[in-house]
Amino acid sequence: MRDVWPLSCGGGRGGTKLSVRRGPSGTFGAGREDRSSRGSLPPASHPLDDYRWATEFYDISHDDVTEDLALFLKLARRCPGPILDGMCGTGRVAIPLARAGHSVVAIDWSSGMLREFRRKLRREPPSVRRRIRIAQTDLRELRTKDRFDLALLPFNSLPELLTLEEQAAVLQRISAHLRPGGRLVVHIDHPDRVEKEATRAILHNRTRMLPGGRVITISEAQEFDPRTRLLVMHLFYDVSRQGGTPKRTTTVWRMRATTLPELRGLLRRAGLRLERLYGDYPADPFRPTSPYIIAIARRGTAGRDER
Repeated sequence: MRDVWPLSCGGGRGGTKLSVRRGPSGTFGAGREDRSSRGSLPPASHPLDDYRWATEFYDISHDDVTEDLALFLKLARRCPGPILDGMCGTGRVAIPLARAGHSVVAIDWSSGMLREFRRKLRREPPSVRRRIRIAQTDLRELRTKDRFDLALLPFNSLPELLTLEEQAAVLQRISAHLRPGGRLVVHIDHPDRVEKEATRAILHNRTRMLPGGRVITISEAQEFDPRTRLLVMHLFYDVSRQGGTPKRTTTVWRMRATTLPELRGLLRRAGLRLERLYGDYPADPFRPTSPYIIAIARRGTAGRDER
């Protein structure tokens, strides 16, 4: 496996002062932990709002998703300025970064996910809490004077925007807030893998013990439309006690299986040059059979995309 390349991040040093500013369109200046901010929220039918039905189960569903953290922490060590965690969810990435001493601006528009994030953050020591700034807003409308050395769109965040135009808007707003030489990391599942693994059969995902002697069983069924390239995942959360009747919560999660050529084009439109392309963690070279597409792109650098 190939290690992360020994490059330093562009931009200035840390210590950037962050301040909250509210604009007429609900834009924000990333600042102190903003517990009252509501930003510019999408309509309830927006796919990212699907999390509102199962926020309490999100961390249980993803308790094994840790393989990307080593790469993010390694990149962060070379970036002295603040880090943007886009679509931060419940703080899966932001909290480990803050524990390692980095300042993080964490953005999401799901009130339920951020509520869980703040609940988890209250259990952290004050030194960690001070390093994280939370804002609820729409990344497509990001407006702040702050600039970042490193921005992250981990774990299929970008494909949750269901059109290429929406994805382009997010990448363009993030690019505008990177310092010269700043980097963006985008993780998406390889679209061939997405299509191959989609099945309408209901499959067991995992079973976990919950506090109070409860048990949760998570199942899923996936449908993929090759015409629209949309994956629809139906999730079933069954919570019960031994010998009891399960209580079921259902939700739907959607993503667009964006291809590598499409991602290259989106990055170019945003003024970002693709520097590294990995296919697995920690930094395995990309191959057609790789499970992931992990793109690391840089702002403000001339040159051709890496092939």
